[in-house]
Amino acid sequence: MVSLSAALRSSDAGGAYRHRVSQLFRATTATRATAAAGPSRGRETCPSSRTQDRSRSKTLLTKSGLIRSLGPGLFSLTPLFQRSVDKIAGLADEALSAVGAQKIRMPSLSHVDFWKHLKDSADANVEMFEVTDRHGSRHVLNPTHEPLVTSMIASLKPNLSEGHLPLRLYQTSWKYRDESNPRLGLLRAREFLMNDLYTFDSSAESAKRTYDILLGVYSKFFSDLGVPFRRVEADPGSIGGELSHEYHIPADVGEDTLNACPDCGHASVSAPVEGGGEPCSKCGSATDEERCIEVGHAFLLGRKYSEPFGAVYASKRQKNPVTIEMGSYGLGLTRIIAAAVEVLSTDNEIRWPAVLAPFQICLLLPKSGSKEALFWGEQNFRDLHDALVAVRGLKDDVIVDDRPNLTIGWKLKEASQLGYPLVVVVGKKIMSDPPLLEVIDVIQGRTEIMTIDGLLDYAADIRNV
Repeated sequence: MVSLSAALRSSDAGGAYRHRVSQLFRATTATRATAAAGPSRGRETCPSSRTQDRSRSKTLLTKSGLIRSLGPGLFSLTPLFQRSVDKIAGLADEALSAVGAQKIRMPSLSHVDFWKHLKDSADANVEMFEVTDRHGSRHVLNPTHEPLVTSMIASLKPNLSEGHLPLRLYQTSWKYRDESNPRLGLLRAREFLMNDLYTFDSSAESAKRTYDILLGVYSKFFSDLGVPFRRVEADPGSIGGELSHEYHIPADVGEDTLNACPDCGHASVSAPVEGGGEPCSKCGSATDEERCIEVGHAFLLGRKYSEPFGAVYASKRQKNPVTIEMGSYGLGLTRIIAAAVEVLSTDNEIRWPAVLAPFQICLLLPKSGSKEALFWGEQNFRDLHDALVAVRGLKDDVIVDDRPNLTIGWKLKEASQLGYPLVVVVGKKIMSDPPLLEVIDVIQGRTEIMTIDGLLDYAADIRNV
């Protein structure tokens, strides 16, 4: 059991609120002076916003000031959304480092010659942004990094040996695609954050084992997020390779169509010319069409890139250098967050996967000068905050709505719109003996009245789920 006194003894907050709504930047037209009038709906600056856009995530994130359009398919991310991005990037780091992947960083800009090595480079160039430097040299903003990472590995010969393999390298970086029709907010943008992983194995058998391991890692990653998803067999497309799987989040706004089997659960990507009701490739039952958003992919590349780039290793068993077998894997981090918001939210309120919420707890303080504020006093408010951040896992995950001129009702409405998983209201019951708090669990959809010690126990329990 966690008590207030014990939590305060272990807290290092020092009586200061770490995160305050009064200081929080959101890209809305409201100012602090006009905040009491209510949250602004915001306004798109993108010319394409005048067209039909049925994306719930784009509407909610924009109106709440969490993202701001600066042009077709281009968005600024404000602090709340950036916290969610940092969290999902951290989860991806943990998942990949657990299977021996090492983090690197590759440039966003590359010379066009990297892409000319590929036989189907014409397909890849369709969505590339190309720039010319002051010396007349042509470069592209990378939509992916297979050519660059393969070139780096190829440059290690003859010093790369079989003992260095398998090798798993990944990065989290911005990717760029010259979308002909960017739309649906972060679901189809020209710039997006991706976690991309590249694997290098000594044989086709070893590469397939790596592929199966990483399919499992990706499946667990999406399961841990708590969002519905499907893993489906897919066409390797322009990336190429021998085998491919995609990860999709079912959503009405999705631009991909899957054939899903209601009997065995198998699903596959539907070809454009095909319709629903096709026989399931696994059990033969009729399938249903399902709209989805692609959020991840895996490619067993084989030698598609390693052979033209000359990525080889030295083997003691063979006289000549051996071509490396490769794999390529990607998680669209900003798209995953937007897709999760798309399927979990209501029309008026954002809902996050619990692990990706910008803050786990929002503490609502009463209006300045109210009976509750005068009765309990500022020091008690700070003690409650310090006790919450002392709970394991909550040190940087509590935000306080300390705006003095807003009522609890207004603060509660805004907290619900922003989707904090746990909202703690310091209301009239704080004047009872013992002091009581209104605790709203947004994820579970229930409201309870708790003592302070009860709240601390509850917060500790949900962090350990």
